[in-house]
Amino acid sequence: MMRILRSSRTRPRSRQRRGIALVMTLFIVVMLLLVAAAVLSNTSYTANNALNVQIKNQIFNAAEAGVNVAQWNLDQNLAAPSGASGTTTVQGYTAHWAIVANELTQGGTIVSDPDPQYGSLSVPAGQALLAGWASGIMGGRTVYVEEMVQHAPPTLLPKGAIVCGGTGVIDHQQITDTSGNHSADIRCGTILASGGGQIPDGNSYAVGSVNQITGYDGQAHKNATPPTFLTPGQLSTLQNQVLTQAQSGSPNFYTSGNVTGGTIGSSGANCVAYIGGSIVLNGNGSLINYCATTVVMGDVTIGGNAKYQALPPGTTHIMYVFGSNGTVLHGTPTTEGIFYVANANVTIDGGGNGNFSGAIITPNNVTMNGGGTASFAYNGTQTPPPVPNNKVIPLAQWEY
Repeated sequence: MMRILRSSRTRPRSRQRRGIALVMTLFIVVMLLLVAAAVLSNTSYTANNALNVQIKNQIFNAAEAGVNVAQWNLDQNLAAPSGASGTTTVQGYTAHWAIVANELTQGGTIVSDPDPQYGSLSVPAGQALLAGWASGIMGGRTVYVEEMVQHAPPTLLPKGAIVCGGTGVIDHQQITDTSGNHSADIRCGTILASGGGQIPDGNSYAVGSVNQITGYDGQAHKNATPPTFLTPGQLSTLQNQVLTQAQSGSPNFYTSGNVTGGTIGSSGANCVAYIGGSIVLNGNGSLINYCATTVVMGDVTIGGNAKYQALPPGTTHIMYVFGSNGTVLHGTPTTEGIFYVANANVTIDGGGNGNFSGAIITPNNVTMNGGGTASFAYNGTQTPPPVPNNKVIPLAQWEY
């Protein structure tokens, strides 16, 4: 039998190849493990970094929400005491808020910074310091957001002899501008001339498409910009401010009832008046008002031979009327008086022979019947006094 002989040299080479392959395989496996570890490490770092950024943003948002709550509370009560504070919840975080120092009507002060890491802060007169702060759910650094605020700019009432948001019915009576500036404008939603056809010593602007009064410029402007009136919040703030000042005593004037004559305030005094009822002047009644600002919570009715005078003539007097039964001014002389009638219609000079000197501003209707020898005099150099805004606006905001 023939035997086949194999060379013994082939066996070591085969084992050598298998050894090299095993080393290569192990090397590749190790490299893959290293790559996988690096990928996992980077993914974990990225996820942690994103989570940290998200948490930081949420803490800041909570702190900022806190200072916004503080501003909202100050808007609701401009006399809120310094130190008023509270908490709110934002995205699961507890946000703290505080009116640190309210110097809106005070002379200014120095307070400690809400963040204990810092020293003191100066809060100037007419400003307020607000703060909001929050911490992470698991603790960590507290984020503080602070801001300084002041009163929003006051609202300027529109100029003009008659300014109304509804219908202005002008009949017979001529409107003149005693300053010679031809500023006795009429601004209403709709303007009707029911029989007079006069040309006022000023221009005529209708918000709507109906304007039957030609102004001093020879035009009856239509589709004009609507006039601005006071908001309920501004009216409420005005009532509260005048009430507080009127109740503080002389020379201011306060009554919870009606006024049927006499004198309000005193000559040469800087005063305000608050009348909880109505002003009613009939027959030969007479009322002299020395206060530049008057709030009447009821209505104003002046008729017959009654006289109402707002003195001195060179001062701008404005009467805010809040009743809902209508304001009637006829047959009576008034001196430099602006009437802002918030909740009712106005009737002027219903067949009398008096001289109305002033202006009418109302978001409602105005009817000027005229007749007789009645006249409407407007002083174009006068500007209604600004009305304080019942809001605050930020001057500066910063974060710790």
